[in-house]
Amino acid sequence: MSNMDYDPLALSVVDQKNQIGLTNKQHDEVIEQYIDIVIDRMELDDLVQYVREDLDNRYSYMNSIEFKEYVEDMEEDDLFDELVDNVTNETVLDINNTGGAY
Repeated sequence: MSNMDYDPLALSVVDQKNQIGLTNKQHDEVIEQYIDIVIDRMELDDLVQYVREDLDNRYSYMNSIEFKEYVEDMEEDDLFDELVDNVTNETVLDINNTGGAY
């Protein structure tokens, strides 16, 4: 291995995982077990909020082109256009359920 292949940051991450004598695989398995315990304790609303925040963080880092391509790859062909239409076309919301009468 040449000096150019040496990554001190990668080595420090491995060392941090093994500070209590676990292999990387054992360390990952302990994490997986704890994740299962945390998830089992969560209510559905908590899980939904967590996923919403995670997705919001993920999508917020995308620019509009990246997000458009992502949605088009993952969803129906017209969904992105429909979402854009929802925010660009003014619609009257009937929040009082009066049929538009004031």
